Amino acid sequence: MKQLPAIADGRFKLFESHAILIYLACAFPGVADHWYPADVFKRSKIHSVLDWHHSNLRRGAGV
Repeated sequence: MKQLPAIADGRFKLFESHAILIYLACAFPGVADHWYPADVFKRSKIHSVLDWHHSNLRRGAGV
């Protein structure tokens, strides 16, 4: 889709920085819990901040 940032892991290709971060944290075992917690409630807070960032901070950067 000619989007940056992007990652290719073998035949799997992905774009969007937040999706890449979540993929890397889930695909590779041993990520420290303080980076991407196993607890679903703490993980949901991270997703909330990532979604807020995407909807709010990026919009202002495009001006």
